[in-house]
Amino acid sequence: MTPEQMDTPAEFFGLKTSRRGAFMLLLSHAHEHLGQAIAYARMNKITPPWTAREEAEAKAKKPAPAGEKKPQP
Repeated sequence: MTPEQMDTPAEFFGLKTSRRGAFMLLLSHAHEHLGQAIAYARMNKITPPWTAREEAEAKAKKPAPAGEKKPQP
C-alpha cells in the first residue's frame, strides 16, 4: 500500500480509524499473543530458541575452571 492508501479512513470493530491504525492495532494484538506464548512456555520450562542460543554463547565465553579444558567448537 502507498502512504496515501494507509491513511484512508476505515472502521475496524466499530472504531473509526485509518487503515494504518487498523494495522497497528492488529500488530500490537499479535505481539501480545507472542508475549503470552513466551510466558506460558517459560512457565513450563521450555526455553525459547533465541534464549537458548544466548545461553550457549555465554557458556562458551565463560572461562573454564582451573584444571578443566574448554570444549573445542
